[in-house]
Amino acid sequence: MLRKKALSKGGRRLKNDSSRPDPYLTSSLFYIIEALDLMLKNLFSSTIRIKLLNLFLTNPDKNFYIREIQRLVKKTLSAIRKELNNLESIRITKWET
Repeated sequence: MLRKKALSKGGRRLKNDSSRPDPYLTSSLFYIIEALDLMLKNLFSSTIRIKLLNLFLTNPDKNFYIREIQRLVKKTLSAIRKELNNLESIRITKWET
């Protein structure tokens, strides 16, 4: 049976110390997970937002007027504007003039 030797440049055996993770990698992953968590909480925290996403994802090539969205989603104009602003803040939608 052949054994593979893990050697460093100096010819010494490399020690596999998996009990201590790399601090840079750990902190980077922490920030990525925090950002994803915040994004998902912002994305799916409201039923109006889910209805808006459903509308936009089922009609990807269509632009909507806000009154048209109100008629289709059947929610108040102020609630729709608030959710559209939230979706714009996480770069899912954008306003056109």
